[in-house]
Amino acid sequence: MTSYPAVRIRAGASQPPRRPDGEFFRFELIDGGGRWRVYADDRTDLVADLIPGYDTLPDDAARRVARTGALLGAQILAQARLITDLGTDDCTEEQKALLLGTRDTPPVLDEEWTAPVPLVLISGLYEPYTALPRPDGDIIWLDSDTEDSYLRALRVTGMVVLAERS
Repeated sequence: MTSYPAVRIRAGASQPPRRPDGEFFRFELIDGGGRWRVYADDRTDLVADLIPGYDTLPDDAARRVARTGALLGAQILAQARLITDLGTDDCTEEQKALLLGTRDTPPVLDEEWTAPVPLVLISGLYEPYTALPRPDGDIIWLDSDTEDSYLRALRVTGMVVLAERS
C-alpha cells in the first residue's frame, strides 16, 4: 500500500479529505476541543502531527521519550478534571499538596496512593524506563510505551477522539 502524508484540516469541513488515490484515510484524529482534524493511514503519522520533529527521531527509544514528554499536558488536564469532579475535601494535606503540585518532576510516593482522588501518572517516567519506583494504589496510568498506547492515553483524557475506518 502506498503511504500518503497525514492531512490536517480545520474542523467544520463538510467532507473528510481523500488520499490522492481517491480513497479515504484509515484514521481520523479529532482535537478534543473540536478545532482541527488529522487524517492518516498509520499511527506514526498521527503522532508525528501531534509531536513536532517526531518523525525525524532516530529510534523507538527516542520516540518513546518524546511521547512521554508530550503526555504531560494530558496528565495535568486529567488530574485537574478529577480534582474538579471529586474535590479534595476528604484528602489529607499531603495528598492535596501532591494532587495540586507541579509536575516538573514526577511524584515519588513512599506508600500506596489511597486518596479519594485517583492520581494520574505517566508510565514512561517510572520503572522500568527510569530509576523511579512505580507506585501502587488508585492510580490512572497514561501509557507512553507505544504509539497506540500514547493515542489511547490522549483519548482517555479527552484530548482527542480517534476513529478508524475498517
